[in-house]
Amino acid sequence: MPEILNAMPRSIVQATTVKIYVDKSSEGITPTDYDLVYTFSDGTESESVTATDNGDGRFLLTLDSNTTASLPVQKDIPYTAYASHSTNGEAYVVDRGVIVIEPNLVFDPTQDTRSHVKKVLDQLEAVIEGRMAQSDASYSIGTGAIQRSISKLSPDELIQAHRYYGRLYKKERQRERLRKGKPAKKVFGRF
Repeated sequence: MPEILNAMPRSIVQATTVKIYVDKSSEGITPTDYDLVYTFSDGTESESVTATDNGDGRFLLTLDSNTTASLPVQKDIPYTAYASHSTNGEAYVVDRGVIVIEPNLVFDPTQDTRSHVKKVLDQLEAVIEGRMAQSDASYSIGTGAIQRSISKLSPDELIQAHRYYGRLYKKERQRERLRKGKPAKKVFGRF
């Protein structure tokens, strides 16, 4: 049986069950007096989950597999926790944050789990090496007003974009290593 977490995790895998202890007693919010509801919203759809009384003064928030399956795979889905007094109706926002919903590869093994940075870096490398399919020759990078198309880049711009996305990808890998408790860089020394 999986462990019960003591804080909202940074990420969860879609279509899995996650249980979290929520302790708001230092704020005077206990399960005997308040109802605690977490709402997850991506801007178009929302999912609400009511935490239950754990019996020890803490709430137990259970995000079951059906709930997490209904959340879209994406970065930074905002959530808000609302506590409402069970008798007088006073309501408070007691927690806010964002969570990453990761794809569940059991249900969709074809899911491309590479980050945007890695996808762009791979496309740039394909153009530089001359192995990109003709149908992919107009792959776009960037967002908003800074959007560029690979087919329109000069060789110098291609190399510059490759270096830029290479640095971003290196930082991404370092953050992932740190998240896993590993050192971000190897340290070499002589003895």
